[in-house]
Order: sequence, then structure tokens, then C-alpha cells
Amino acid sequence: MKFDFTYKFGGQPYPFRFTYRHADRAVSPEWLEALPPLSRSGLSICVRDLILEIGADGGVVEAWGYFPSEAWHNRPGLTVPAAEAGRVFFQGSDSLTPGVSTRIPGTESWQSFAIVGTNWIQFSSAPDAKSDIHVRIASGFICGLASGQIVGLWLLVEGNRG
Repeated sequence: MKFDFTYKFGGQPYPFRFTYRHADRAVSPEWLEALPPLSRSGLSICVRDLILEIGADGGVVEAWGYFPSEAWHNRPGLTVPAAEAGRVFFQGSDSLTPGVSTRIPGTESWQSFAIVGTNWIQFSSAPDAKSDIHVRIASGFICGLASGQIVGLWLLVEGNRG
């Protein structure tokens, strides 16, 4: 299965932020407004253990899952990338099974890097992973793409980090 992504700039970022649940060692979206009509599909893909929910139109809607704060490496010098509001679309939605998350190959070794002095976490293969495009999916959720592949995620995580 190919894991190709496209993007479209424009619109407003989804109104949610991530909260950290220490007891579960997990992040989940906390919607700041009533959930918009996203037409849920039941489809999802995994970046390591972080689940990306896919809407009926193939767009990434939100993320949640196991994301232990003990694995967040403090990295001075990292910054949150400038990102334009938009949507990221998974091009293989027709090959997914509702209720079954399929892992993107190569993300098993991704790491979490805390951006010092902020509540942002960079999730990528390396702290210097290069992205060509940065799309702000939500107020606290940025997706980095290069050559049609997800190469980094940035999550603004509020709450108890343990």
C-alpha cells in the first residue's frame, strides 16, 4: 500500500488543541468549539503509535493515541515551523478498512522532540527532518510534507506532562 499525501491551503484550522493524559501516556484532541460536520469515515492510519483519523473526503481530521512524555527529548534550537492553514489528504483511503488502523511503514522509529520553552512537540524521524510544506490542520497541529510523504508532525500539547 502506498501512503501518499496531498495538501490544499485555505480555510480555517480546526478548533482543537491536544491534551496530555499522564495516566494513559496519551494525547487526545480537545475540541474548543462544537465539532464541525466532518463526516467521519472510521478510517485511520498510524504514525508509530499516533493515530491520524481520516475524514470521508480523505482529509486528516485529528490525531490521538499513545505518546508517552517520558520519550520526549528536550532539544534546544528547535522551532515551530511557519505553517499555512489548510488540509492534508491521504490518497489511499479506498485501501483502508474502517476500524483498522494501518501503520505508515518507516514511522516505527520516529521520535518526539520537545521544543524547549514551549508546549510544542515535534514528532519525526530526526530533529532535523526536512519538510517542504507545512500545513496547519488545527490551531495546535502542523503536518510537514516532503515529496508527498508525511515527514513530521508538530503537536501543541497542554496538560500534565508528568
